[in-house]
Amino acid sequence: MKTLIQAALAFICRRNFFRSPLLVALLFCASLRRVGRRSGCERYVALILPRPGLNEDALSVLQDMPEFSLLRTHAGIMKAMATGFLPKSIDDNNYSGLSLEEEEAKRRYRAFLQDVLRHVLRLASVDVIVSGNFAYFAERELHGAAEALGVPFIVLHKENLKSS
Repeated sequence: MKTLIQAALAFICRRNFFRSPLLVALLFCASLRRVGRRSGCERYVALILPRPGLNEDALSVLQDMPEFSLLRTHAGIMKAMATGFLPKSIDDNNYSGLSLEEEEAKRRYRAFLQDVLRHVLRLASVDVIVSGNFAYFAERELHGAAEALGVPFIVLHKENLKSS
């Protein structure tokens, strides 16, 4: 299911005539999965953009906070959307000081993500978004889109050890 949703998102975002923020939001929401157990008294929903170690770290912090419910999506979902907007020259190590054309691609991607996020917020009631590293190129414009809509975007740098 994960790769099917990613493939559909990449296909839709690569074709201007299919780029529907509502359709992308519906597919994005279909990828969401609950993390941890529910307490029954959740007031806030945190969306985690997963990375190895981040799910575990976020869960260890938030699992004892019954007012939070955690959702996650698949790690490749954001990259699937980014492929339709960002040229291959933009990656995790090359994101600033780019050409006018590359900066325009980032601006279009952020505007599209803002439209998608408006729908996601209605469908999933997300209160905060958590990412594992601000340098991930596919997620950076989501930060600006989320904050423009009043949704906090928290970056937990995931320099962690995988120990028992």
